[in-house]
Amino acid sequence: TKEKEFHPIADLFPLLEGDEYQALTADIAANGLQEAIWLHQDGRIIDGRNRYRACLGAGVEPVFRTWNGEGSLLAFVVSMNVHRRHLNESQRAMVAAKIANMEVGDNQHTGGSANLQTLDEKVSRADAGKLLNVSTRSVDSAAHVQREAVPEVVQAVERGHLSVSAAAELAGEKEEVQREAVRQIEEEGEKPADAIRAAKPHVAQNTNRGGGSGREKEPATSHVR
Repeated sequence: TKEKEFHPIADLFPLLEGDEYQALTADIAANGLQEAIWLHQDGRIIDGRNRYRACLGAGVEPVFRTWNGEGSLLAFVVSMNVHRRHLNESQRAMVAAKIANMEVGDNQHTGGSANLQTLDEKVSRADAGKLLNVSTRSVDSAAHVQREAVPEVVQAVERGHLSVSAAAELAGEKEEVQREAVRQIEEEGEKPADAIRAAKPHVAQNTNRGGGSGREKEPATSHVR
């Protein structure tokens, strides 16, 4: 059987990785799929990428339901995920910033193109913030992080390991400092403020020893996926 494709709107929420994904796979293997996977009318998955991947990994037959097309696809997908996932404010702000960055295009009632153009009308940062129950300021910070920070910092916020405000501050540092701070947070369990403070001399020391380039942060590129 051909694997299902993911609708671009499902990419608003990060995929589970590592222990969380393994735990979901083990649970589905032991207890079966408890919540159906939602499909767009065109057959692409709009909610349940993690459950679908876990079903395939566990050898369990997925169960699907099809969205009826009523109302807003965006509101439906956000509601399904916010109610099920325990996302902190920074994680929700990252989702809101992605929504505000999406372009008008691919009508919600058609297949459309395979990019993030899934909106009937442009969503402002303020409205995206209301949808995710976060302030416009937090959405602004998240957009700054997605635009300026290295991918490791973006992913750390999406995993809930780094606040969006700390990430926005970190985004102004050299790329090596950003990566070292994330390493200390995720591998050594350092508090973000301590990790950011310690990363600067650590990188400088390695650079002086020839262990790093010491180059400035490269021109900003978008890491919104």
